[in-house]
Amino acid sequence: MLASVRMTAELSTPDIPEEAIGARRRARACTAWVFVLTNGFLLASAGLYWLARGRFFDPRIYEAVGGPSWTLMEVLDADVLRLVSAGVRFAGMLAILAGILVMAVGATAFRRGERWAWYAMLALPLYVTLDFMALAGYGALSPTNVIWDAALMVTALFALVVPYRRFFPPQLGQVNP
Repeated sequence: MLASVRMTAELSTPDIPEEAIGARRRARACTAWVFVLTNGFLLASAGLYWLARGRFFDPRIYEAVGGPSWTLMEVLDADVLRLVSAGVRFAGMLAILAGILVMAVGATAFRRGERWAWYAMLALPLYVTLDFMALAGYGALSPTNVIWDAALMVTALFALVVPYRRFFPPQLGQVNP
C-alpha cells in the first residue's frame, strides 16, 4: 500500500496540476495531425506537378543521371524523352495517391490517436531518407532537392515526435523523465 502511494506521488508533479499537463499534451497532439496533412499535401502537389509537366522540379537531375540536359534531349532523342516523361508522370500518379492516402490517415486515424496510424506514418521519414540517398547516390543533389527533402523531413518528424506521448502513454508504475 505504501509503495503504491509513493509511486503515485513520484508520477505527479507538485507545481503543475495533472489536468494542465494533460491539456497541454492534448493540444500538441491535436495540432500534430496538421503536420501529417501538410506532408500529404506536399506529396500530392509534387505528384500533380510531375503528372502535368512530365518532368521533375530540378532539371539538373537529368544531367547528373543521364548526362545531357533536358533541352538537349529534346533535340537528340525525342523517343527517350517521351519514355522519361512517361516514367515521371507515372511517379506523379503514385505521389498523388500516396499524398491522398497520407492525408486520409492524418485526418482520421492519426487525429484520433490510433497507434497503427503513427506506425504507418513512419513511412514518411523513410521515404525522404531513401529519396535523399538515391539523389546523393547519383550525384544529383542540388539546393532545390535538399530544401524539398528537408521540408518533408521536418514536417514528418514533427508529426511523429510532437504527439508521441498520446500514442504511447506511460504505463502505470513508470516514472516520467
